[in-house]
Amino acid sequence: MVKLGGALKKARLEKGLTLDDVAAKCGYSKALISRIENNNVSPSIDSLSRIAAALNLTLYDIFASAPDSTIVYRKASRQKFKVEDGNFELEILAPYPSNSTMLPIMYSGKPGSHSSERNSERAGQEWAIVLEGEVEVTVAGEKYLLKKGDSIYFNSGIPHRYENVGRTPAKGICVTTPPNY
Repeated sequence: MVKLGGALKKARLEKGLTLDDVAAKCGYSKALISRIENNNVSPSIDSLSRIAAALNLTLYDIFASAPDSTIVYRKASRQKFKVEDGNFELEILAPYPSNSTMLPIMYSGKPGSHSSERNSERAGQEWAIVLEGEVEVTVAGEKYLLKKGDSIYFNSGIPHRYENVGRTPAKGICVTTPPNY
């Protein structure tokens, strides 16, 4: 499992911020941030996002500490996150070299689960494919039903959301560029 705490702590210290400073900006307790920095707890992707934002960073910036020379990213090394308000599980599929221009993520969820309660908006482009189940992707209010093997491509700056509308678990791969999840 990728240890992200060190990267968070390093970024905080480089910016001259205290735990109190970050806690005030992201809304988490100083104790929780300390436990995350010391790799004592595994934060959700939403928690990481909020802490990264408090540090004026993206999630990509946090993961970018992986070495550039990594070519094979073993399944056991991949980081998994739970989307707190949507119950989708996200798994980062590739390491984060500093020159990367994309972010591949595997998403999965039970029937009724979704990517988030709110629509996502991130500058760039997004491509996704459904590997199992049925996923409804809503882009700018328009709904697209994707079944196994179907894919979609859109401007990720437009409000969008994924939802498993089928009766079985759904799984797929999503690639964003730039890597700004």
